[in-house]
Amino acid sequence: MNIEVLFFGDLRKLTDHRQVVSFKKGAQLTNLIEHLIEEYGHNFRQEINRSEWSRILINGKEHDLLGGMGAPLQDGDVVAFMPLTAGG
Repeated sequence: MNIEVLFFGDLRKLTDHRQVVSFKKGAQLTNLIEHLIEEYGHNFRQEINRSEWSRILINGKEHDLLGGMGAPLQDGDVVAFMPLTAGG
């Protein structure tokens, strides 16, 4: 199965803007993150562990509402890593 991954904010500097990752059926969000850490290294791990990176969307929905890090991934899903925004 193929998962499209989009990166925004500082993660764009460390990665490609967009990529497609292939997994076997039954993969979870945590598997995707482990794969990305392996591919992009220590700096990616540090960025993703920062508190500003709590917005991970799967098909436009917050990952926390879909099972958190154990959220199941399906073929064709789009996962976006987005920084929190502030305004007012």
